[in-house]
This record gives sequence, structure tokens and C-alpha cells, in this order.
Amino acid sequence: MHTWFANLSLRKKILLLIYSCIFVVFSCISAVLLIASEQYMRDEVKNAYSVTVHQIAAAFDHLCSGSINMSIFFSIDPQVQMMFRDANEGKTVHMPDNAMRLMITYPDTLSVVFYDKDGNVIDYVATEGSYGPIDQTDNYPLNQILQGEKSYAWEFIEASSDAFMIRDNTSKLCLWHSIKDQNDYSVIGAVAITANIEGIGGMEEEEGEAVIWIRHKGEIIYEWGTDNLPKGWEESFTVAESEASGDTIFSVDGKQFGSVYEKAKEEDFLIGVAYPGKGFMMGGNNIFIFCLFALMVFLMLLVPILFFGITVLVRPIRRLTQFMLQSTQESFNTKEPLESQDEIGMMNRMFNHMVEENNRQIETIYLLELQERQAELDNLQSQINPHFLYNILDTIHWSALRNNNREIADMAYSLAQVFRLSLHRGERKIPLEDEKKLVEYYLQLQKMRYKDRLEFKLEFSQDTLELKVPKLLLQPLVENAVIHGIGNRSHTVHIHVAVWWKEGYLFLRVKDDGCGIKPEKLRCLLDDTITDTERDRKGSRYALRNIQQRLKLEYGEDYKFSIESEWGQGTRVTLIFPC
Repeated sequence: MHTWFANLSLRKKILLLIYSCIFVVFSCISAVLLIASEQYMRDEVKNAYSVTVHQIAAAFDHLCSGSINMSIFFSIDPQVQMMFRDANEGKTVHMPDNAMRLMITYPDTLSVVFYDKDGNVIDYVATEGSYGPIDQTDNYPLNQILQGEKSYAWEFIEASSDAFMIRDNTSKLCLWHSIKDQNDYSVIGAVAITANIEGIGGMEEEEGEAVIWIRHKGEIIYEWGTDNLPKGWEESFTVAESEASGDTIFSVDGKQFGSVYEKAKEEDFLIGVAYPGKGFMMGGNNIFIFCLFALMVFLMLLVPILFFGITVLVRPIRRLTQFMLQSTQESFNTKEPLESQDEIGMMNRMFNHMVEENNRQIETIYLLELQERQAELDNLQSQINPHFLYNILDTIHWSALRNNNREIADMAYSLAQVFRLSLHRGERKIPLEDEKKLVEYYLQLQKMRYKDRLEFKLEFSQDTLELKVPKLLLQPLVENAVIHGIGNRSHTVHIHVAVWWKEGYLFLRVKDDGCGIKPEKLRCLLDDTITDTERDRKGSRYALRNIQQRLKLEYGEDYKFSIESEWGQGTRVTLIFPC
């Protein structure tokens, strides 16, 4: 693909780029419109179902209010009070006439059943043909009512469930309410008032493609239109029980659905509608087709305009290209007289300037080559001086031995070895054993100077001595430990140099118990910015910086350089790199 594009002419490249940009812009606009359209459709559907949910919730609240009002009436009515007292004494009683008349006032009421304090049925009436109240002594809500744990409770009773009546024709919402003696407020019985939940607000006519549900204490107790959604949809979405109203989006079997809900006035009830989301994209598809058609028409009309404009743009570039090719084949002194002030004219002026600079540089190449040769000679000369010093020190060593001055001879020998190992025939990497000897000779020299104020210990793992490492890694660290560790301290400073190999990495550590480093100076040592004047003024800092730069050049980011120090306690420097 890259080769194909590179082989195209400039005109075709510009056309391709322009058309690509237009396509991307139109695609982004189409995507934004699709998303906006989908969101708009989702909001419209949600708002429409929200109105339905609000109406159903209002009807449900009215249904619950009717049952509560009836239960309150039964709690304070003298005839009902008398009926419960007689029933608890074992007398035969019947439901008062005013209770029968009250049911006419609330047409949604399906049945009323009275229970004595032991849970036995006193009397009942049902308007939808259900009959035969079933013993409720094991009923959890009724037991709570009779034991005084609650004054009322709600329960959903499904049709033909054999849980409330021998023959139960209708699904209903049941309110269990306690009846208390008006004299001592003791529980003397309970009443169960059931209401028709199936036709709240004409739900069966309103449902359409949606499912209308009622949720109580986190569980859906009843739903209409279950054929409109896949089986098990109730387990695929969650709602915030504490919110007064809300909405949610959920998926079942890869299909998207929405749901809106509203909290009923009666505690722990949620009324909601779940609906399919297949209509969200209907408007978005039309917008996408329109955008695609508009893009095709626009691109067709744009072809002649772009072709003419690009031809005008490319013509001077072709002239400049031909001139540059002619210059390389004939003479580099020719100039192209193109006077335009646009970017192409700027390219022409830059090329003419390049021709002039090229001629000027050709004239100076010979001088540069001479300077490079001189620099090579200077570099060779600079390598002679350390060898000269090494030879002089070796002469001093043998002269001191002839005069029986062992200390001076040892000092001269150690210093000569330091010079020899530092040079190491100009090699960039040396065996770790040579680096160990360099450190040992250097510390012997410092031991001669500081006497009892300096003690040192070298621990090199035997399997590391033949490994090759960049030279002069440990000696600068040891030198810093001696110079800055001893300082003005009068007691003995111990320097410990340890090297070991583990899992492909070499560990080098220099540790002392000397003066340590103040926190502000430690931050400066870890700073990456060092000016040229600082290199001369702060040798130790530059040495650390030099080691870190060499490790980075050698191993990239696969190394670790750390400095740990406490003022007055000592310093520990650790190097880790692959080897």
C-alpha cells in the first residue's frame, strides 16, 4: 500500500487525500447524526412510556388508597368492633351491613375477609365469584399482624394459586390490616382486603409491544404482556429502589431493551414499563442513507473543480523538478528564475540558496579534512602522556627499592598500576578482575595516606571475575567514598565493595559509613542537568553523571543507578545492568 501510494503522481496523491478527508468528515458527521438521532428517538420513546407509567402509578396509588381507607373504617367502626369481640368469645357472627355497603363505594375491591385473633375466618364476601377462604394460620403477613409486629402488610395473590380461596378467579393485591380494641388497643383480629390489580388504568389496552410490571421489595410480583419480551428478561436489568423515578437500558439475548419506572406512594412498590429498543435506529437509518447519497453527489460535482485546481498547483512544481534534474546532470551553477511568492516560490529560492551553499561547502571540504587529520594526531599524542607517567613511576619504584624505602616503592608501584589499568590498551570493556585490581591498588594508596582512619573490604563473587564490563565503573565510586566519606571525621571509615551476579544481571555496590550526603546535595547528584562549569567545579558529581551516561549508552534503559545516603550515617551506591 505504501509503495503504491508513493508511486502515484502528485496530482493523484492530492486528489486521493482530499477525497479521503471528505469521506472521513462525512462519516464523522453521519456518525454524530446517527448517535443524536438514536438518542432523540430513545428519549421520545422513554418520555411516552414515562407518561404511561405515571398514569398507571396514579391508578395503583388510588387502588391502594381505597384498600387503606376501607381498613381504617373497619378498625374504628363500632359494629365491626362488636363483631370481633363476639367472635373471639365463640359466638356466631356475620359481617355488618355497613361493611357490605362500603364495598360498593370502592368498585375495585374484590373481597373482604375477617379473621379472629387466632387466625380463623369470621366471615367474608367476594364480588368476582371466588369462594371458600383457606386457613391462613401459617400465613406470614397474617401472623405478623396478629402478633402485633406490624399494623398492616401487602401481599400479591395470583389467580388459582390455592393460597387465599378454594376457588380464586382473579389475581389480586391483598392488604392485611390489624383490628385493635378501641378500649385497650390490643389486637382482636385482622381484615384482608383484596383489590383487582389486572385492570389498573386500562393496562391491558396500553401495553402494546411493552411489558408493564409491578415490583415489590426487589421482586416483580406481577406483569402484563410477557409475550412481547424474551423469557427471563426480569433477571437482566436492575433498578434503583430508592429513587422516586428512573430509567435503564438492558440487553437480553443480544437485543436491547429499555425500561422506565416510578415509585408508588405506598412503600416498597415500583411501577414500570419494559419495552423493546428496535425502534431506536429507525430514524437513524434514514439519516445515514441521506448522508451517503449527499456524499456521492458532492464527490461527483467536485471532480472537475479539483482537477483544474490541482493542475494549476502542480505545474510550477513540475517546472522546478525538471530544473533540479537538469542541474544535477549539467551544472550546479544554474538558477531557476521563478518569482512567485507562495510556498513553491519559496522552494525555488531555497534550492537556489542550496546551490550557493553547496559551492561554498565544496571549497571548504579540503580544510575540514586537514582539521580531522590534525585532531587524530592530537588524540594519539594525548595517549603518550599517561604512558610516559607510567614509565617514570616504574623508575621511581625500582629506585626506592634500591634505597630500601619500601613505603615509597609500594606507593609508586600502586600508582603505576592504577595508571596501567586505567589505560588498559584503550579498550572500552575490561574483565571485572582488572577493575577489582584497579580498586584494590587505589585503596592501598589511600590506606597509606589515611592509615587507621580507613579500612576496606572487597567481596567479588568468583563467577563474575571473567565478565567484561565498561571500565572505570567502580573506581570513581570508591574515590567518592574515600574523599567525601572520610572528610573531617576522626574515627575509622569502613568501605565495602561487593559484586555479585543474579539472574542475568550484575550487581555492583559501594558502601561506606562515613559522613553521608545532605538531602539537598543528594538531590543535586540525582539531577540530570549538569553545565560545563559544574563539570570542572564538582568532580564527584560529574563522575557519577559520566557513569550513568555510559551505562545508558551501553544498555539503554535496562539498567539501574541508585544513591542512598543519610547525613552522618553513610552512603550506598548500587549499579545493576545485564551481563
